[in-house]
Amino acid sequence: MPCKCKCNCEAQDLEYLGLKNLSKVHWNYPVAKLYEQAIINNEAHLVKGGALVVDTGKFTGRSPNDKFVVKDAETENTVDWSANKPISPEQFDKIYEKMQEYLTGKEVYLLDTYVGADPAHQLNVRVITEFAWQAIFAGNMFNRIEDEEVLAKFAADFTIV
Repeated sequence: MPCKCKCNCEAQDLEYLGLKNLSKVHWNYPVAKLYEQAIINNEAHLVKGGALVVDTGKFTGRSPNDKFVVKDAETENTVDWSANKPISPEQFDKIYEKMQEYLTGKEVYLLDTYVGADPAHQLNVRVITEFAWQAIFAGNMFNRIEDEEVLAKFAADFTIV
């Protein structure tokens, strides 16, 4: 949950995800603040016309061969396995543990969003990224929540780290 103190310290408790000892969590920053952070952190730069440019190095575009879905009792008969590669719950746990260790001591950007235009079918999605530009990207992929009252009551149905 967001910090409830009046100091605006932005300290967040993400231990429920196993994310411990984060140096800072930037909670639902507006796009302009994310642009500023991306530039300050040397993650990106602005070009003529105002576009934000990010050099992702050799990892550009989609990587469909690197997409895995946990195959368990819930997904075994609901996922198209001809288009998705299965991974065991144990394999996922090992990867997730490495990610938790990797993020220790780092700043992260957290964005609460939703998918689905019809409120009857919307899912709340929490996105946690290492870089500000990734949070901008996530905000373009999903629907940003601007209403502070809605954000205060936000409960994630799905989390992407």
